[in-house]
Amino acid sequence: MSVGDEVEVIILKLNRERNRISLGLKQLTKKPFELFLENNSVGDVVTGTVINLVDFGAFVKLKENVEGLVHISQISHDHIEKASDVLNIGEEVQVKIINIDEENQKISLSIKELLEKPVEEPVEEEKNEEEVVIEEEKEEVVEEKTAEELLQEKVDKLEEELKQSEDKYLRLYAEFENFKRRKNKEIETNNVYKSQKVITEILPSLDNLERALQVESDNEEIKSLLKGVEMVYEGLLNVLKSEGVELIETENAQFDPNYHHAVMQDEDSEKESGVILDTFQKGYKLKDRVIRPAMVKVNS
Repeated sequence: MSVGDEVEVIILKLNRERNRISLGLKQLTKKPFELFLENNSVGDVVTGTVINLVDFGAFVKLKENVEGLVHISQISHDHIEKASDVLNIGEEVQVKIINIDEENQKISLSIKELLEKPVEEPVEEEKNEEEVVIEEEKEEVVEEKTAEELLQEKVDKLEEELKQSEDKYLRLYAEFENFKRRKNKEIETNNVYKSQKVITEILPSLDNLERALQVESDNEEIKSLLKGVEMVYEGLLNVLKSEGVELIETENAQFDPNYHHAVMQDEDSEKESGVILDTFQKGYKLKDRVIRPAMVKVNS
């Protein structure tokens, strides 16, 4: 710029007292990153110069005087340890813009995107016919062995399940047999003692009949009546006997708390201690079950 050149400026400050005007030229000049955004976008291929090499990549200066980073992973398809292994400072390179961070004014570049990706062809080892046949035979043996093992495992599993089922069946069968025995015993017991309640209710009436027969009289009518009572008494005893009712022995018997109920004690030197001296109320048992103990007086 020289005297007489025509330029475009911006008025920065106006001082009327001193008749001075402050002008600005650089305010009208756009910043480098703004110029870069106007001229470029993601995907564009541009040319730049390598200005710095670091462990993680290379910094490339572009024509708008802005810098972009080529990360080490974007330099080559092959693995490289350092960017300096393939690039040099001052080297001119073509790069592809892969990202623009406008907020932080960062540009990501790639050289690898412009390189052809190498095609890896699988290398097959040549095998002669004999080796192929041997390998096929080995595979068949392995397959047969595997199938045999799988079959054996299945058989073992089925045998184990069968054993568990048999054990379960035996347990259920045993439980069912025990249940049947308990039920049959319960039914049998109920049948044996089903008349116990009725017999127990009859015993007081039997006692009354016995007391009535103890009455003595010369009156013929009373004797005739007592004869009828005796017949009823004998008939009732026979019915009870047919149901399994037995009289508990007390005469000169040794006291047994399982069959006798001592309500009084006395002393008789002529008899042994514990011998029953008298019976106040007869006792009865149904089969082997005591339904009423005998009330007795015991020698002390």
